[in-house]
Amino acid sequence: MMTMTVLLLSTAFPVSVRYSGVALSFNIALASFGGLAPVIAMTLIKTTDSLISPSYYLAFSGFCGLTACYLLKSQSCRQSAKSEQTSKESFHLD
Repeated sequence: MMTMTVLLLSTAFPVSVRYSGVALSFNIALASFGGLAPVIAMTLIKTTDSLISPSYYLAFSGFCGLTACYLLKSQSCRQSAKSEQTSKESFHLD
């Protein structure tokens, strides 16, 4: 699972900003969805008096992930691959 995440993130950004883009997106997502999960789960349980309410948060997180995969699947990967290829072709030492 982690290998696919790194692969997807590394192809989503152009080479010039790849390191910063992967680091920022990964850490912001980890902090917002993973770091706050216990707090959000306890708040949901206390406000709704239902032990099943954290499952709504998990479903929302999964929906966000699927939406991100759908949005990333076509444009960004193809554009970065094409830009890398054209930059390699334009750099020739004669």
